[in-house]
Amino acid sequence: MRSLRSSARRLCLLAALAAGRAVAADLPPGFELRWTPISGGLGLGDVALRAPESAAGGAVVRLALRAGGHVEVAMRAEDVPDSTPRSRLFTARVMAGEGPDSERVRFSIVLRGAARGVPDVLGPFAMPASPGEGRSTPDWAKGAVWYQVFPERFRNGEPANDPRGSEFFAARWTSDWRAMGIEEIEAARARVAMHHPHEHRALPDPRSAAIQARRYGGDLQGLTEKLDELTDLGVTAVYLNPVFHAHSHHKYDATDFRHVDPALAGDGRACERPGETEDPATWVWTRADRYVLDTLLPAARARGLRIVFDGLWNHVGTRFWAFEDVRRRGRESPYAPWFRGVYADDDPGADARLAGAVVRPGALVGWASWNGRNGSLPTFARGADGRLHAGVERHVFEVTRRWMAPDGGRGIDGWRLDVAPDLPRPFWEAWCAHARSLNPDALLIGEYWFDAREFFSTDGSAAVFDGQMNYPFAMPVVRWLGDVSYPAARLGAQLAALLSRPPQHELVHMNMLASHDTARLATMLHAGAAGVREYNAPTPARLRGRRPDARAYDLVVLGVALQVAWPGAPMVYYGDEYGMHGENDPHCRKPLPWPDLGPMDNPADAPDPALRGRFRAWLRLRHDPIIGPTLRYGDCRVIDAASPDVFAVERGLNGLRVLVIANRADESFDARAVLDWWETAADTSAVRMDPHAESRGTVVPPRTAAVFGLGRPE
Repeated sequence: MRSLRSSARRLCLLAALAAGRAVAADLPPGFELRWTPISGGLGLGDVALRAPESAAGGAVVRLALRAGGHVEVAMRAEDVPDSTPRSRLFTARVMAGEGPDSERVRFSIVLRGAARGVPDVLGPFAMPASPGEGRSTPDWAKGAVWYQVFPERFRNGEPANDPRGSEFFAARWTSDWRAMGIEEIEAARARVAMHHPHEHRALPDPRSAAIQARRYGGDLQGLTEKLDELTDLGVTAVYLNPVFHAHSHHKYDATDFRHVDPALAGDGRACERPGETEDPATWVWTRADRYVLDTLLPAARARGLRIVFDGLWNHVGTRFWAFEDVRRRGRESPYAPWFRGVYADDDPGADARLAGAVVRPGALVGWASWNGRNGSLPTFARGADGRLHAGVERHVFEVTRRWMAPDGGRGIDGWRLDVAPDLPRPFWEAWCAHARSLNPDALLIGEYWFDAREFFSTDGSAAVFDGQMNYPFAMPVVRWLGDVSYPAARLGAQLAALLSRPPQHELVHMNMLASHDTARLATMLHAGAAGVREYNAPTPARLRGRRPDARAYDLVVLGVALQVAWPGAPMVYYGDEYGMHGENDPHCRKPLPWPDLGPMDNPADAPDPALRGRFRAWLRLRHDPIIGPTLRYGDCRVIDAASPDVFAVERGLNGLRVLVIANRADESFDARAVLDWWETAADTSAVRMDPHAESRGTVVPPRTAAVFGLGRPE
């Protein structure tokens, strides 16, 4: 087979050359050794040796394991492009095993076929295992399997706490999402006008208003009830959309960060808290709060699951306790500086806009909002130092302490940070340092829809975040899955460019394909090129409400295979494993059709347990005793399979290489030529290891992926 060099592999190689730190050692002329520490606790790091082309035929890392003994790890060998004199790069990712962060990784490099005058063994070397203070990321999050829960639509475990009142419409869990009577529409119109008229502009369509008013009763009791199902799926960490007290179903319009919404936990009864102020000494624990601390978190830990909250520090809802005080008291409120308000005597045009109404001096007549002037999501004021207003920041810091270290104990395991680009970097630097002081092992993930490498320790400085919601991964992968005009070479180049980010961050990114802010993955892929050329493009009218076809679901599973194969932490959006479909918000937020609840009124919404089985087979590869560590912690390079419809990625760790070959085409792909090259380069034979292989041969069936192993794990 011709050389498999491609732009993607060139990017991987250049990233390896640039990464790490040069090791000052007594090396032969023309040799350069680089070491990239990734994890002190795992003894994980990258070794790269640059050598003259004629110096050696191969190289092996002789690694000292922390548990005792040694292992020999064959290094990959590739020509360095445009090098003068010509040189080769030998690379390997090694893991010495668990131990103290301060313990070093000890190894030597054995040269095979060393030239005259070149020693057979280089070293020994003792390298720092940890990237250093401010640059490390939590080991539990490296290669984790995430499941995103939208609490109000996940599972109703306690009907007693279901939302009640004239502002809500109690929807039956298995009802037809698209069905809507005139009574529901008219009730929604009246509801908006009566209770929050300032939101009427944002909800001009009465059908949309009606859907926003629906409540299905999902709660955290329902999540606790299904924790075993999640662990069976292969999940190791749960990301919860907001659970703080809020009016909406999505909870991004917080009423109170201090408390869990009573409709999401406990018995649904709101506790009276007349003495609470911004002073943490006055805060109490409600029934809903105690459910999280006393039931959900212990139940998750008993199963080895981590729980991460959604942190939303940029804006709140109009019912937020401090904003309500400003609306009552205007400028006289002590919380007026917390928001970017406009007051009657500040605004010369206020009287004209208010049509002659009598407005008391200092009354609040306008405010900055995330969703437009006087919108439903007032934004917090900024301070002169590029951070939040000092009072707001103190409150946010104390709320962070409350949930991460309740009563000095162990709380949640981290945060996903909403609309992270909307908040100034100085605030994030201070807040993240505060969060890490409460729990150094907490995970901090920013919501960025672009490559946010400037917030990671790319230049060797301390990191702000540990990782990001990896939309830069999702966008090209979904495009490749659904658009036949988008070739594998272009996908490989885009993904390989991400590998230049520090590996300790790359291993913890949330590698999602869809979320609560996008159309469902199956719906995007059912739309084909029209749905994916621009990620999360509007669903064509002819497909709205329709169940995707079998081909689309094959591509969904193929996407899961790529999530499992790529470095980072694959994330499943709730219900995708059962075949949920729908356009963007609100249709991507339907109630999960659990099989044990009986048939759905609309057969198009029926769950597909067989699809869940296919998800499970791929996700549990991350736990496989042989290839699991390589998929969680291994290095990565893109392999050119010489077909626009076939994407191949290799992972390697401690002598075991895993090759995942994904075929999006409607025809089979024979991988023999790729495997011949792969086996020749490693001088050993490949073994097929994929979970649903009907054949143990080299053929990859249409719209599936195959897994091959090479070498031996140590």
